[in-house]
Order: sequence, then C-alpha cells, then structure tokens
Amino acid sequence: YLKISDYFRTILSGLKIIKTRVENVKIFDVSLTPIFNEDIKISGFSPTLSLFNLCYQMLKRLHEKDFQIDGFYYAFECNPPEKQFILGCRKYFPSAKIFGYQHTTFFPNQLAYHFAPDEINFHPLPDKIICSGPIYLKLFEEAGFPPEMLVLGGNLRFTSVYKKSTNKNLYKLKEKRNILLPLTFSYSLALDLFLKVKDVLEDISTYNICI
Repeated sequence: YLKISDYFRTILSGLKIIKTRVENVKIFDVSLTPIFNEDIKISGFSPTLSLFNLCYQMLKRLHEKDFQIDGFYYAFECNPPEKQFILGCRKYFPSAKIFGYQHTTFFPNQLAYHFAPDEINFHPLPDKIICSGPIYLKLFEEAGFPPEMLVLGGNLRFTSVYKKSTNKNLYKLKEKRNILLPLTFSYSLALDLFLKVKDVLEDISTYNICI
C-alpha cells in the first residue's frame, strides 16, 4: 500500500528530528541537555525508528482505500513509535477506538512511563490501557496515567503462560529441568530476580539455570 513518496516523507521527518534541540534538561542540578541533543542526532535517521514511522503513511493509504476500522489493539509500551501510530489512527480513523495492552513489566526507570507537568494534555495516548494485573493499575496511576483510561483485563500477548501443559510426558523426564532466566535492564531488579528464584527452587541441583 505504501508509495515511494511515503518513504521521502519519512526521511523529511527524520531531518526535522535532527534539527530539533532541547534546552534546560535537568535531573536535580545535573544538566542532561547535551546527552539528549546527542541522542536526537543519532536517532533522527535510525533505520528501525524510520521503519516504524511509516505506520503513519500506511494508515493514510488504508484510509484512501476506504478501509473501515472499528478499533485498534496494540502492545502498549509508551515508546516513540507508538506516537506516530496513535496520531495516524486519530487523524485517518477518528471514530475507531484505540486499545493498548500492557504486555511487559513496568520499569520504574523507564522515563516514557512518567509524564512531565501538563504533558498529559497533549501526549498521544490510547483510549484504554488494558492492564494484566491489579498491581499495574496502581503503578500506571501513580505514574500519572488517568485512572479512567486504565482497565483490568487478560494478558493478551502471553496467554499460554496461564495454560497448564497438556503434555504429560514432560513430567516423566528424568533429566534436569532447564530454566531460562532473562535479566531486566535494572541491576537491582536482576538481583531481586536471583533471590526470588533461589527462594522458589528447593533443590537447585536438579535444574540447569541459564542466565
């Protein structure tokens, strides 16, 4: 559905990003302005972000071909590519509902989850955010998300986690069980994960733990 001109528009968007500069970015009294501006220069023509940004043009083309869409469901992370997507949904399918489902853990140090003063008034957000547990309702509300936007629902991405295995042969295996332990971005959360796994496993010698 995309046209050659859509790629040029995405390139122009990257040029605008590179020309953007921010000022007075601070955490406490430490100036982070140079770091932010350096990141803007690097990410302006990021191939991955540019590819994601094409979603705006894609929605435009679907609108031109008279697609009728009642609602959008997407994996909510509050990251930059979602903003283009939401803006495109609002412009080209204004009557469609937008539902984001929280599919990953809530990182306290992920700044995308926290709003600056008055940012909520212009920040592109879905109509509803489906949270996979009560704790996430609380965390998102504490981070500044409007309570009326948050709803409790199922985990729409990893539903297989909740299903009991029907493979009875799995429990007859005499070999060691293998556990894959992926770490988080945070050192403190990773340490917390180690401690919890140690507490849960009564006999660690019966497992192969791959970190």
